[in-house]
Amino acid sequence: MTPQAKPEPPPVAAPRATAHPRSRARAGDLGRSGVPRWLLAIVVALPLALFSIDLGTPSLWDPDEGLAAEVAREMLLTRQWLTPQLNFAPYTEKPPLYFWALAAAMRAFGVRNEAAIRLPSVLLSIAGVWLTLSWGWRHLRPVAGTFAALVLATSAGYVAIGRLGIDDAAAGVLLSIAMLGMSEPLLSRRAGFPWLFYLALGGAILSFGVAAVLLPAAVALLFGALLREPGRWLDLRPFRGLGVLCALVAPVLGLAAARDPGYVRALVFEHNLIRFLDPAFDDSHSYSIVAFAGIVPLLMLPWGVFLPWSLRDAGRSGGERSREARLYLIAWLAGDLLFFVASAANVVAYVVIALTPLALLTGRAIARFLRRPRAASVFGDPLLLGSGLLFVVVLAIPFLTRRLLQNEYPTYADKLVFSFLLIPLAGVGIGAVARRNRIGALGVVALCGALTLSGSYHFGSATVSAYNSMEAPADMIAERLPANASIVSYGTTSHTLAFYSGRPVRLLASAADAGPLLNDSAPVALLTKERFLADVRAELRQPLYLWWMGDSKKVLLANLPPPPKGDRRILLPGQPGGS
Repeated sequence: MTPQAKPEPPPVAAPRATAHPRSRARAGDLGRSGVPRWLLAIVVALPLALFSIDLGTPSLWDPDEGLAAEVAREMLLTRQWLTPQLNFAPYTEKPPLYFWALAAAMRAFGVRNEAAIRLPSVLLSIAGVWLTLSWGWRHLRPVAGTFAALVLATSAGYVAIGRLGIDDAAAGVLLSIAMLGMSEPLLSRRAGFPWLFYLALGGAILSFGVAAVLLPAAVALLFGALLREPGRWLDLRPFRGLGVLCALVAPVLGLAAARDPGYVRALVFEHNLIRFLDPAFDDSHSYSIVAFAGIVPLLMLPWGVFLPWSLRDAGRSGGERSREARLYLIAWLAGDLLFFVASAANVVAYVVIALTPLALLTGRAIARFLRRPRAASVFGDPLLLGSGLLFVVVLAIPFLTRRLLQNEYPTYADKLVFSFLLIPLAGVGIGAVARRNRIGALGVVALCGALTLSGSYHFGSATVSAYNSMEAPADMIAERLPANASIVSYGTTSHTLAFYSGRPVRLLASAADAGPLLNDSAPVALLTKERFLADVRAELRQPLYLWWMGDSKKVLLANLPPPPKGDRRILLPGQPGGS
């Protein structure tokens, strides 16, 4: 009897690969968020496109882009990394960090590379959009965070300012990032040390100045007052944070003070704190609170049309993941408003700071409005009514603006042809409003913002360069003016002339100061404005050649004949005009 064979055990299935618990949690959070994956992908990718389209096409703008670029260029030439210089004289208005970033970009991609010069601000601005998305997702609602990032990425002011290679824009974005980081311990009492807050704040101090600490201090105190918990700011671990800030800032300012004590003293007191502490301080960049209230909605376009409903909805609580997130955003806005009013020089950084909380409050309001039942009338739905008003304006503006330009600036009238491309889009939007399709209307609003921004840079770059840059006359100087010739300016500054020509431009206090230079035999060039030609002519004893006159009415004159492409008119002494 043969023994019966034992049955073989069934094969053991190989263990199924499982995702990391944190990855599973993220996937589950995305699945439960109610945000379509395609919408999230668009929101993440959109700022990459809007901040990079034609980034290097426009020439650098005067005065701010040219100033920052020239300071960075001179840093590369002189190797004076701690004490910035402008026209090879001490520049005490700003710390050096942002100029380091520009110098690094120039070293990597070339000095005369506009895209590289704007790259540091662009990277910060893109990071600001993504951090806004993350913050809104975590503290408001996923849908609210997604809409907030979409609003910020397509707002005219945030994109336009973020694409400028200027220190104030970068400092404003850094302060906004710091404010997002500061909220973590304030909203989540058990959060760890707020490294993002202190690192971003340290960067803002080294880009803007020590006055940067005033904004987060004001917001933390206002937030504690709204909660009736004045000690809430202690959750920021201020003593350890002060040590981190000192470790970041003190070596730079300390080494700069050791090299040039006057630089740090002027930086802190004459150009930073003085605008807050001295009531007699006066600056041409001062604006009223009324101007601030008018500028911000324009910078928020196309979403600024929703601001009345968004701000009204900010007074109503409910629906946030973090119970106190709404109050934090209100404190942020109020703190920035105080920051703006208290300063006698309202630079662009102060306005940039307000755009992030406004985008978050707008995203929050949109998410809340979408959960409402469909209104019986367009006039009862903020999303439909606001979108409809915007589309009507989009339909009318090309015709109104073109007529205005034909009367005032006829050479620019044809530059707005691209705006007529928005007319069919506005028609689609009006159709969505008429059908009470809120998602469709919001999608067209976002498209209007994205296409307007990309079209403006693509079609308007040449116009902006011709009006607000001195690249063309700088090329003439490089072609004809001897290397040892002096370049001076009266009644205007033009840092792009210094940057593109690679030569310092000395500012004169009066036309009388120009007389000895212009009447001498040594070669010299003078930059002024058309309205000052009579003052210059009064000082002349010999003719001057008019080399170039720009759309902005800036004029370049020299005592040498111009290059072949020059203007070639002559300014005669004592005559009523050129001949």
